[in-house]
Amino acid sequence: MLSNIIEFLDKHQWAASSLLVVLLLLAFAVVVYCTWMWFDYRTHRKQVQKLDADHGDTSKNLKDVHTRVAVLEPAIKMMSGSFDGMQKNIAATREEVAKISGFLMAGGTKSSPTAAASPVALTPFGRELADKLHADAIITRLGDKLEALVEERKPGNAYDIQEESADVCRRILPDMLASAELAALKNEAFQRGVSVELYLPIFSILLRDRILAKKGIAVAEVDKHQPPPPVG
Repeated sequence: MLSNIIEFLDKHQWAASSLLVVLLLLAFAVVVYCTWMWFDYRTHRKQVQKLDADHGDTSKNLKDVHTRVAVLEPAIKMMSGSFDGMQKNIAATREEVAKISGFLMAGGTKSSPTAAASPVALTPFGRELADKLHADAIITRLGDKLEALVEERKPGNAYDIQEESADVCRRILPDMLASAELAALKNEAFQRGVSVELYLPIFSILLRDRILAKKGIAVAEVDKHQPPPPVG
């Protein structure tokens, strides 16, 4: 059979040349393909190695982050505790200031609108001044808004209602008054040589009484929940 092929190729040399060319081209293609596959493999291998290196760096960074968080966590907890303590101190200071303010306002003088006795109440002068300033009408008009502000503080008893009413009227009521009402209040205080804040308890007492009445709570209940004076 081989002799037949050799005989055929001798008779047809052009076919032999063509076959040789085809074989050479095929061999060249195989070499090119293998070379391309090799370089592609090297490229992908480098990419995989880079990803492994990046992953290692990321893992190291995450470990560093966890370490730093572990170090900072006690400090953060300590700061949180200090902040909570500051809030409690501020609340206590605010309460003491309110008590001192109320004590100074209710000094028992003829020009004091509130009585020093507890629960805090209007003096005859305070009642006269309330009528002159139309305090009852003001509380009737603004009562719903003022009550809502008091209820936001979630007072738990009659004493809390009294204190929150005083705070709301001291800090917020002046901004809610009509210009004529505020002018009358300032003028009355100016004529008597006192600050406007001295007359704001008039409104807070009326507001307290309004809220307690709606809840069916007697004003006398204030004394039952008043904190005892500090010892020493």
